[in-house]
Amino acid sequence: MTDETDSFRPLPGAVRGAIRRVLAGAAAEADGAGRMLLDVAVGTPEAVLGDVDVILARADPRFWVALEDVREWLRWEEPGSIARPWPTDADSVPALCVKALFSSGPVREQAVLLLGDSVSLAALPVLALRAADWVPQVRDVARDAIIRRLRVDADGTALALIAPMALRLARRRQGHWLVELVTTRIAESRHAHVLEQMLTSPSQLARRAAYRALIHTGALGAERAVQATLHDADIMIRACCAEYAARLAVEANVETNSETDVETNGETDVETNGETDVETNGETDVETDSAKLMRRMLGSSSPLVRVEALGALNRLGELDAIRSSLADRSSLIRGTARFYLKSQGIDFAAYYRELLSGDLDTVTPGAVAGLSECGTAEDAGMVGRLLSHRRVKVRVEALRLLQSRARAIDTEQLLAMIEANEFPAVTRQATVVLLARGARIEPDRLFGLLDTARPTPVRLAGWRLLTARDSAWRLAVNAMLLADPEDAIAGRALNDLVSALERQIYAKPAGRTAELLAAHLANADRMLSAKTAQLLRFIVGMPQAVSEIDS
Repeated sequence: MTDETDSFRPLPGAVRGAIRRVLAGAAAEADGAGRMLLDVAVGTPEAVLGDVDVILARADPRFWVALEDVREWLRWEEPGSIARPWPTDADSVPALCVKALFSSGPVREQAVLLLGDSVSLAALPVLALRAADWVPQVRDVARDAIIRRLRVDADGTALALIAPMALRLARRRQGHWLVELVTTRIAESRHAHVLEQMLTSPSQLARRAAYRALIHTGALGAERAVQATLHDADIMIRACCAEYAARLAVEANVETNSETDVETNGETDVETNGETDVETNGETDVETDSAKLMRRMLGSSSPLVRVEALGALNRLGELDAIRSSLADRSSLIRGTARFYLKSQGIDFAAYYRELLSGDLDTVTPGAVAGLSECGTAEDAGMVGRLLSHRRVKVRVEALRLLQSRARAIDTEQLLAMIEANEFPAVTRQATVVLLARGARIEPDRLFGLLDTARPTPVRLAGWRLLTARDSAWRLAVNAMLLADPEDAIAGRALNDLVSALERQIYAKPAGRTAELLAAHLANADRMLSAKTAQLLRFIVGMPQAVSEIDS
């Protein structure tokens, strides 16, 4: 007996791994997972089946939806395909869950009937999925089973397992019934603990619903809201929790101040003096706690969270905390901080210059970007020093500072940076500066950047600079690069050429561009559709020669 149990022990791990691979998005993995669950025998040891049951019950709803979408095994029960028997009492719960997803309505109905009579937790998400079935007979059986399970669901376990699937199916034509049922149940006070379970659900829809409900009832609390803003993976949850936490922080401060004013106004000077320390300490604690929470929110990776924290800190009068965000990595946060501090008489350009004039290693990208946003032409003189910074982002922001503030740019210096290609991001930004400032560069120099021996970022820079010269150059260079050996270059050339032709740009090739087009139009005819090639020839005024048509 022990040997038989040991042979089944890898099954829970295999099921967990299959779920993880299916959620990664591979249809072949969903097919394999379906086959594996169908093969789970009813004689599998109870302890092993129990582990599998819990794993399947808590799987992300996307797992079951992915299995439902796989057609390779949904039709196993049809004539001419792999034979699979009609669902019976001898089937294991995992096998019944899969058969409840088959394409045949009678097979799904029979499987749902058997799952409805079981006490399995894994059956719940599948019953929820079938409650939105497109066949009324299957749908009704699943809904009856769900109502029976919820009627005896004293601890809310069934509700917590059904809710994620219900929210996932909300947009289906028949999905509204289950959503209404679940949201009504969750709103009941006796099921409040279900929300706590949903907060840790792998389904972001379930977590969103739980957070919304807790915020609506005021039961979430500032601390948990701040934790969500810092750690939850879903941006919608982080944003709504940030707004909630900021509102609580401000309200707590306002309420404390109001209570203090009332107590002080109703007392004599002697009584007030005697209670000053206690009341002041209490008020300070509340203000400090609120400010600490908002400062923690400033550490969030999401600008939406940080901007809510800044708003609350402004209401709390914590201007020093706002000042620390003047060099934030996000332009939204930098601009918001400057807005809140503009009444303080701060010279923001001088503030950023001071940050950049210190030790080079302490310079941050946000400080450089801040100076770029509110500096003067003289500040472009700092760029040379910043371009030697060890951080790529600082170099990129330095180039943006050069682009926005410099009266003139050194074209040769920027071309040298592109040719060096020390960092692809710097190469791209140097190209942007040249394009934004309308630098005129000799075509031969740019053709040198297109050399196939150069790295891809350098070649892309050459392509961008050449095609930006004018419409004729754009069409000619793109036609030339259609047959480029590098897919990244050829693909961009094709897309840009088609885009230009769709806009019916005007071009009058002459000199070098006319030579390029004459040399490469025949090749373009082979690589483009007949309609696109004809349009290209029409726009550049080079109709197809008779000899080419005859050939």
